[in-house]
Amino acid sequence: MKKRKRLCIALLAAVLLLAGCSRQVRPEDIAGKAFRYKKEGFGGDFTIRLEEDGTFTYYEGSLSSYIGMGTWALEGDTLCITDEGAGKSWKNYFRAEKNTLTFQAEGSENFIYLTVADGEKFLAEE
Repeated sequence: MKKRKRLCIALLAAVLLLAGCSRQVRPEDIAGKAFRYKKEGFGGDFTIRLEEDGTFTYYEGSLSSYIGMGTWALEGDTLCITDEGAGKSWKNYFRAEKNTLTFQAEGSENFIYLTVADGEKFLAEE
């Protein structure tokens, strides 16, 4: 009986520990950060910067003359950036973690000079 009680307590502790580790990302976890594409951008670094006021900018690289800008929103762990430049509006989706954005091709319209593949990552700059 004592062993069974210890086992139950150990299992409960493990469940609580795992629940604490899987904390969902919050807007303040990603706001104010720049995220750099793990691959080569368009002649340089491809960077997305998420501002605290809910706006963003992105720059696909030094050969790009376009600076994307618009608004961002976080719903659960899905980040949506809505580019409102160049006379049209298009959306791109990412799975957000505190220091990583993972591109989600489904529903995304992608970028002007680069096509980012599903699952590719943008890492927070330090």
